Amino acid sequence: MEYCPYGDLKSYFSNPISECEARNICLQLLDGLAVLHSLSIVHRDIKPEAFFEESPIIVKITDFGVSKRALEGQTEPRTVCGTAGFMAPEVLHLLDDTKEDSSFTSAVDIWSLGCLLYYLLTKQTPFSKYELLRDYAKGRTAFPGGYLKENHVSHQGRKFIKRLLDPLPEARPSASVDLISDWATETTEESRGSEPPSPGDADPYGSFFGDPENPAQPLINDTLWPDPFDATLRGRESSINDAMDYFSTELWNFVKSAQVFDRDSTVKLQALFTTNPIPSPNRLHNGYTALHIVSESASAEWVELLLLYGADAKIRTEPGRETSLQLSTFKGNLEEFMKKSKLLLAIRAVRDDIDAQNSSGDTALHLAIARLGTVPAIQPLLEAEASTNIKGRQGRTPLLYALYLEQEAVATALLDKDSDPHALDNHSFSALHYAVASRTISIQFIQRLLDAGVDVNWKDEDGHTPLYLAAQKNKQEVMRLLLNHGADPELGNSRLNLRISQIQYAAKVGLKSLWPF
Repeated sequence: MEYCPYGDLKSYFSNPISECEARNICLQLLDGLAVLHSLSIVHRDIKPEAFFEESPIIVKITDFGVSKRALEGQTEPRTVCGTAGFMAPEVLHLLDDTKEDSSFTSAVDIWSLGCLLYYLLTKQTPFSKYELLRDYAKGRTAFPGGYLKENHVSHQGRKFIKRLLDPLPEARPSASVDLISDWATETTEESRGSEPPSPGDADPYGSFFGDPENPAQPLINDTLWPDPFDATLRGRESSINDAMDYFSTELWNFVKSAQVFDRDSTVKLQALFTTNPIPSPNRLHNGYTALHIVSESASAEWVELLLLYGADAKIRTEPGRETSLQLSTFKGNLEEFMKKSKLLLAIRAVRDDIDAQNSSGDTALHLAIARLGTVPAIQPLLEAEASTNIKGRQGRTPLLYALYLEQEAVATALLDKDSDPHALDNHSFSALHYAVASRTISIQFIQRLLDAGVDVNWKDEDGHTPLYLAAQKNKQEVMRLLLNHGADPELGNSRLNLRISQIQYAAKVGLKSLWPF
């Protein structure tokens, strides 16, 4: 398993988490458990320490030490195992005292998931003592919802967890991502009547983000959003679209105005996706989607979050025609670009469109060269088979662009990836022209271009050859190299012709260098 720098859920979340965080974690765990259970594998030890955070929003299931394949009639889980506070009553034989060897099913994982969610939301287990679990399993006590209420968990959230913690295994739901739809933002009359409205309910579009330390401020799942199907609020045909537009605009405004991208702001961003209807991250506003904005200026974690919620990486900005991959180069931060490009290039549609050109003609490779200028920056693009020969602004290929920017290491990597050394820009400048005119490109690189067969006597639109540029800049070593490869010494300029004559004379008499002239 890959390294998970954020540790397990117990250590990462030292305090009760928000309901939107718990819901997001639950969705991922249901997805993972659904796969395990479809393979007849029972985890049997669901607990906070069994799940690791690969990133602030991605959870990994681990600790399969006591997991077992449950095949009816062959291998059935019977052993008492697990972690105190998270074990289902049937594992402890609390449902039938007379059968100490009775087997159990994958429903034990659903029970433990309920205990885990309860713990994350309250930092308490629902049954801290054996006697409490026994009495609940035997119907002697009610569901312990007190801690959940104290931590402002919504009625729907409490109802969802209670369903997972049904004493009867057969009454618990099966693991499925569709199950999460039962834990939704409250909009029905029943849920509104279940508790006194919070002070923020007077404004249905009030505060998005409640403060867990201040019960007077409603949490997002406690806020009463208007029912999109209520024809008294809007016309029936337009209600859903209107609500979608509202929440999508809120999402766009939030990512656009964000200045920091810490854990708190990430939690707030997640909270926006708990509304009903869910906002679209693909809505274009001022020519940008939310994904465009975060690709350009936010953290890689935010890019990951929006992709998780369905952001379309194929959409381009207007009128600049930029892709999210191109925008990820904008800040010139190599570490962030590497993270973002890894996320985006994992999408097949992005890889298929890797050579897309913006309105200036630049590809992601051109922009990575211009803004980052290092071999590590272009490596993921080259590995994804980005073309090294598309002409961007001024007709420059990535190789010509790298030489124009005096990036010899990048230019070398491009030549190694079959970049055409014979390409010309809009002014008929060749790679040899750029290399000779540069202040920093080495004589060894110029030699490589000559070995590749670049025309030593090619003239740009002004009629100048590479030797003309070398003489103009008085690069004596370069002049000798070009002359040795057949450069025409006649430059059509008396002053430069004199320099060439002196270089030729020095070579004839065995001088390696001349006094500056």
